[in-house]
Amino acid sequence: MMQFIKELNEARMILNQKDMRMSYTDACENLYLCILTLEFLSRIKQTQDLAKRYADSTTNYYNYSEFRANGTDMANLIYFVNTDPKNVVKIFNSEDAGKLRESTHLPLMALNGYLTSMNNPNNRDIYFLMRIETALRITQGGSKEIRRLLSYRNPQQSDVNLTANRILNEFRTKMPTYDLMSDLESKLQGNLTYIHEKN
Repeated sequence: MMQFIKELNEARMILNQKDMRMSYTDACENLYLCILTLEFLSRIKQTQDLAKRYADSTTNYYNYSEFRANGTDMANLIYFVNTDPKNVVKIFNSEDAGKLRESTHLPLMALNGYLTSMNNPNNRDIYFLMRIETALRITQGGSKEIRRLLSYRNPQQSDVNLTANRILNEFRTKMPTYDLMSDLESKLQGNLTYIHEKN
């Protein structure tokens, strides 16, 4: 357990904000993929605790006011997406990134509320994911397909397996060094038990 917590408190994907290798749009899309993945993990019996612990570690610094090498990759993505437009220009070395930031309105309080609700997926707003998708201007088809699969109230086992495979493929392509990658690789390839909603 202590090893797990130690690993969660060490960002893997972005070790230094001066070494940014993605665009602002990529940061938004990667953050959305992280949110979708936590939603999925929270609905699976074998990974529900993992989702909760990662969400708790992410919200340790709930205002996301600076880059933290000891924060989760998701926490740092929130910072990159939500920081002041002038900082965005510097971080991404792009005036266009600053303009995109000015039109991006991430609902931070709602996001924190969502993260703290990881232990009870039945209590979450079903429209939250679409709200975030709109706020981050997501156009990438892979993430939209995952969100569509997550909208199923009581999915079949084939849908659960398909969602797990889509998530793994997206991370392998976009964020292979993400701090949860080893857990995703080990836990999303077995027989997954979906936690069905109560009527």
